[in-house]
Amino acid sequence: MQRLQRRQSAPCQPHRRSRTTSALLLGALLAAAACRPAIPVVPGPEAPRLLDRVQGHLVWTEPRGGLRLLTLPAGVATVLRPAAPDGVPTFATVQAVGGPDLEGRIVCLDDHFFTADAAQQRHCLLSLRIDGRDERVVFQRPGSLRRGAGPTGRVATGEHLALSARGGQVLSLRDVAPVQLPGALLHEGDLEVWDLQSQSARDVGLRALDLPVAWLPDGRRFVAVALLPREELPADLDGLTQLGAEARSWPRLPVVVLGEVGRGIATRLGLGSLAVVSPDGAVVWFGGAVGQQPRSWARFELATGALRTVELPGLAGRPVAAAAADLVLYTAWPTSGAELQWTSLGSRPGGVPLVTIKVADPGTKAFATVVPAFDARGSVSFGGR
Repeated sequence: MQRLQRRQSAPCQPHRRSRTTSALLLGALLAAAACRPAIPVVPGPEAPRLLDRVQGHLVWTEPRGGLRLLTLPAGVATVLRPAAPDGVPTFATVQAVGGPDLEGRIVCLDDHFFTADAAQQRHCLLSLRIDGRDERVVFQRPGSLRRGAGPTGRVATGEHLALSARGGQVLSLRDVAPVQLPGALLHEGDLEVWDLQSQSARDVGLRALDLPVAWLPDGRRFVAVALLPREELPADLDGLTQLGAEARSWPRLPVVVLGEVGRGIATRLGLGSLAVVSPDGAVVWFGGAVGQQPRSWARFELATGALRTVELPGLAGRPVAAAAADLVLYTAWPTSGAELQWTSLGSRPGGVPLVTIKVADPGTKAFATVVPAFDARGSVSFGGR
């Protein structure tokens, strides 16, 4: 198993100034740097040739409503939507992003929480092209997506979505409500599919947790996480032996499922909270956590049912997508020797450490950095081509 090393970021080197305000600023910067803990780094070397095999577009959110796009393997970066300037109090944040699809469309879930009048808070699903043009509203609903904004914790729309590779189908959740379990508060809603062309929705026939979802390339099947009664689960279901003390008393457990629109669950893959699908739909990687207990990541072949444990070097968060049947994009700690970067925003003194987005071959554990600095609190999506 590859070990993570820890390294402290270098202290700031501010310019000298003669004014008292500059001295105060210097003191604040030094205090912030002192509050920064050591963060893990991934031992190298990297395998940069892996980047040549990643064919598609990576899109991710930035604070204050920003959207960025990276075309691979060329490495061309584009600002789809600039972040709102610091002095602007009213702006929309991007809660989730999906795509691009093979037609060059992206979808994003905008949340208008920062408004002059709380009564004007709303959220909407938008579609736009990878050149930033042709922005359209698919639906708009009143209220913020922030669960703390209401007294019950209920929200009209979930925080995750997925855009199909073809056909303009958006998988999302509606009527999301809290589910209190021992040691964990989860959120569950009804899965629905929105059609970008007709701007209409239909029910999927499954309640799922508000966690990442993913389409298979046929646009009918998908993977999601459903909270299922314990008595309905087979005794040999993957992950049951890894349950922590709290989850052992749960009457329902989070199960990664393969579903089909209108027909519900087709296959129960195993316990977990996250899953990604290969572009050809042959392989599902799943894992994450059950409550507070992390579980190992597994590679599941849909045709044969073959299942094996895999490791992603320096995993810091979750897989983002599958770039091929043997390549996974995921959020990871920086590689040893790389510059460590921190956010300037956040409640933690000194900011929050930025992670990277890497691509890895789990079979060989070879990896390479795709995006050197990413705020893990944001949303990221990948669309092949």
